[in-house]
Amino acid sequence: MAALRSADCYVPLRQSAQGLLEHCQQRVANDEVLWLPHFGFLATPLSRDWIASEPALQAVQQICPIAQLGILKMPDHWVYHWHRDQNRQACINLLISRDHHSHTLFGRSVTGTSMHCLELRYQPGRFYLFNNQVPHTVINLDVNRYLLSLEFAEPVPYAELKQRFADVDLLDLEGGEPG
Repeated sequence: MAALRSADCYVPLRQSAQGLLEHCQQRVANDEVLWLPHFGFLATPLSRDWIASEPALQAVQQICPIAQLGILKMPDHWVYHWHRDQNRQACINLLISRDHHSHTLFGRSVTGTSMHCLELRYQPGRFYLFNNQVPHTVINLDVNRYLLSLEFAEPVPYAELKQRFADVDLLDLEGGEPG
């Protein structure tokens, strides 16, 4: 069986995060933020106003409307089981946490007891188009982990979104593999 390819699992966007990243870092440091249960994580919503003020999200919005965005909190020393998302085909993620020890892995079964895996090593300040339909897991071996994630208004398959984004030069197609 062929190994997983990063481009089939994730691709970084060409534009890095600007003011949104700092805003998110301030929010997660605020003890008064309300965190609500959300698909096994804790979550806090972000204002849709960020779509208009963050250049990368403006470009994404023109190609595929964004339904909502928020911050997902994964408690320290938690693992989110291998899964495919039921409610999303693809999303865009931005890791907010710094100085922590966590892993985002994609996997493909090789035998009944083993998998081939590929790690997404988030680069600081980079948005990633993320394929929610390839089995994936998150392993957090350290302090609370925070990730901005957005959902699209329509469940468009990853390959289709990737092509739409590539057609308007929104993706960094050489930036998918770790250096």
